[in-house]
Amino acid sequence: MSEITALLKEFFIAYGFDEVVTPEIIPAPVPEPHIDLFQIEGGYRRPSPEIEMKIHLSEHKRSIFQIGKCFRKEEVGKHHKEEFTMLEWYQVGADYNDTLLITQKLLLFLAEKLYKSSSIRYKNRTIELATDWSIFTVKDAFLKLANIAPETAILENRFEEILVDYVEPAFLLEERPVILKNYPAKFAALAKLKDSDKTVAERWELYIAGIELANTYSELTDPEENRSRFAKFAEERKELQKETIPTSDAFFAALHKGMPKSSGCAMGVDRLAMILNNQNTI
Repeated sequence: MSEITALLKEFFIAYGFDEVVTPEIIPAPVPEPHIDLFQIEGGYRRPSPEIEMKIHLSEHKRSIFQIGKCFRKEEVGKHHKEEFTMLEWYQVGADYNDTLLITQKLLLFLAEKLYKSSSIRYKNRTIELATDWSIFTVKDAFLKLANIAPETAILENRFEEILVDYVEPAFLLEERPVILKNYPAKFAALAKLKDSDKTVAERWELYIAGIELANTYSELTDPEENRSRFAKFAEERKELQKETIPTSDAFFAALHKGMPKSSGCAMGVDRLAMILNNQNTI
């Protein structure tokens, strides 16, 4: 893990990113409906560094990255831990297509540094990183692999079921990384909606050997739209009978100050290390 962490820092510093360190205990995280939080005296253990990094980004307007601990309740399994390490970066002036390019360069850099190769071995097969990656829109993947449109799956409350039972298993067979992009607006989280099609968000997720490794947005910078998304999250949490999360006044003050156009990516370092070391669990 230490070698991989050192290589991650080497890569981002070489690309002109500033390394930042933000608090692990925070007053108010993003109130995402399906993330269970560790509440402690003084606030919460952060589920991600997103809020604080965006505050920093709005203040300094420079590309930044961070590698640090995050905490999510009841996420335990082969690919989950309640305490885990996250790599998160924000590239100023970029969108989710630009972040795809730098992610491709990052994984290729790691393979070349660790194995002097453009590929990695995982579970008895070769994953080629230098070739074109497989890219599916959510709509195309749902129609091709489950014969259902994502909007229909949403209406039937089956979106997650279709994703987990039909779409993600197909990615196990791919011998190159897979990008699943253009999520329905309902699942935009804090991603910007596409200018050409407001029904989908500029968001993608990266899979290697069927394992979800990273999540990327063209970042939503409009303060009022962010506030509207937070209100929707809060309502969903209420419907799920989860605790109310306080509002981060500092976050919205930063957005009003002006968050630059940017794209952000969150990547699980434990999972990355698992894949690069050809291990079955984290």
